[in-house]
Amino acid sequence: MFWRPTVVVGLDADAAALGEETFGPLAPVLRVAGDTEAILAAANRGRHGLSSAVFGRDLDRTLAVAGRLRAGQVTVNGTSNYWELHLPFGGAPGTDSGHGRLGGRYIAEAVTEIQSISVDLAPPWR
Repeated sequence: MFWRPTVVVGLDADAAALGEETFGPLAPVLRVAGDTEAILAAANRGRHGLSSAVFGRDLDRTLAVAGRLRAGQVTVNGTSNYWELHLPFGGAPGTDSGHGRLGGRYIAEAVTEIQSISVDLAPPWR
């Protein structure tokens, strides 16, 4: 079965599309009042913490948001499917997304708390 990429708007914070892994071309949109609400009410609310993405023009603000996300990997101004074999990959502590880290020397550091943040310094809107 083929599904076209879909954007879902008008959701409330309890919508299943925000808390479940969809593994499809689905982009749920939730209106929030600011960075803290976006982080606490939306991004960190679910039980998954494998990968996240943050988009923004203000790099300092965007990096501040990225650092507060409960995810093992955060990409700034790029898709959350970014993968580098030499970077650690795995879920954030306290989530249901994996245990420990894979990749490079981080296999031996499975008991540590590590977060990767990657940044596209030339986003497409420039």
